[in-house]
Amino acid sequence: MRKADNVGHPTCGHPPIAATSNSLKPQKVSPLIIGPRFTTSTHTIKIEQSLLQSIAIGGIGFLRFFQGFDINSGERVLALTDSSESPAFVPAEWCLPVLEPLAPYTLVSVAAHLLAGYVLSLTAPGNTLLVHEADVTFEAALRAQASRKNIKPVFVASDRDKVDTGGYIYLHPGFSHHPIQSAVPCNATVFISFSQGLKSDILRETIAKHLAPGCLRISKETLLGNAIRSYSQFNSIMNLLPRLEQA
Repeated sequence: MRKADNVGHPTCGHPPIAATSNSLKPQKVSPLIIGPRFTTSTHTIKIEQSLLQSIAIGGIGFLRFFQGFDINSGERVLALTDSSESPAFVPAEWCLPVLEPLAPYTLVSVAAHLLAGYVLSLTAPGNTLLVHEADVTFEAALRAQASRKNIKPVFVASDRDKVDTGGYIYLHPGFSHHPIQSAVPCNATVFISFSQGLKSDILRETIAKHLAPGCLRISKETLLGNAIRSYSQFNSIMNLLPRLEQA
């Protein structure tokens, strides 16, 4: 989730921001409208900027994260939706009012904090979390939240540019057994890989050989999706406001 290019309002011909696994690309908003499917109170939200990839929200599925405004009240919101259309009919429990538009980078940062919160919910306090090839936005979000939950994150990368930013341990797929074993914490209980590319994939598999059998392994596909998928029944909407507020 790198810093986004400047974008404008979609009605002025500018595409909203969008996130691939570790980068941003333009994403057009569909003008199609589908009627509300929820039994709870909903808002009709015009989407201004969104992430291309859906993000994992524990207990619900993969949802689209965006900012926009209520077309009835004019209230500006950050929200999550199971819809790919704009305007989107969004449960009130999935909307967080904001005073002004967020910069593209800030929107990506909030999404990173949402993902970090989900990851840390899978990691018990006092444990160690090993993260492979995370971008700097997710790394910062995870570090900030982990420090409050007494969880130790360890970041490794095969990209020297990331290592130069500080906070990462450099590992090369061609390293011998010993340096990789030394870098991998033997007490890691969760291993997350944002592997992309052959070199990164090889390193991921090498790291996995040094993990404890009980270590939970999470791939980037578990956190970021190419489609919107909601697992919850629409007549039992989970309140996502606390997660948005914490992010």
